[in-house]
Amino acid sequence: HARPTHERSHFDRSPSDHSGFDANAHVTGVRASKKLVSVIVPAYNEALNIRRTVAHLESICHELEKTYEFEILVVNDGSSDETRNILDQLTLESKNLYAIHLSRNFGHQSAIICGLSHATGDAVFMLDADGEHPPESLIDALKEWEKGFKVVNIRRKTPQKKSLSYNLDRKSTRLNSS
Repeated sequence: HARPTHERSHFDRSPSDHSGFDANAHVTGVRASKKLVSVIVPAYNEALNIRRTVAHLESICHELEKTYEFEILVVNDGSSDETRNILDQLTLESKNLYAIHLSRNFGHQSAIICGLSHATGDAVFMLDADGEHPPESLIDALKEWEKGFKVVNIRRKTPQKKSLSYNLDRKSTRLNSS
C-alpha cells in the first residue's frame, strides 16, 4: 500500500506546526481559555458543494465562537475537478480553514486518518463535504462531549441514510440528527 502524500494550503499554515499564524494564542503555544474543536471534512470531487459546505460550517462555528475555537481541516482526497483551486481560494478568505491536498485518491478513510493526524483540537468532529450530514449536528455533539462522552455517534433519523461517528473525548453516546 502506498502511503498518502499531501500538500498543505493556507501558506503552509498547518495546524501541526502553526507557522504563519496571525498573532494569537497558538503562536506562543498557549491555548486560549476556549476549547479548540477540529472539524475534519474529507472531500473528493466536491467542486459543486464545497463552498456551500464550508460556508454553512463556518456559520455554525461562528454561532459557537463564544465557547469554542475552531479549525476546519478539509482533506482533498485527490480530486480531479476544481476542488483544489476552490479550497485554496477559500483558505485565503478564512483564518480557521486549512486545506490538505492528497497527491491522489486514497479513499474516504485515508482522508479521515490524514485529517486526524493534523487535528490539534480538544475534540474532533468529522463531516462529509457532500452536504448529506448537517453541520448543525456539531452543536448536539459538542453538548454531549461537554457531558463527558468520548465518542458521539450521530445517525440520521431515516434508516436508509448513512451513519457517522464523531470522535470526541470521554465516554460514548448516540444522538439522532434530522
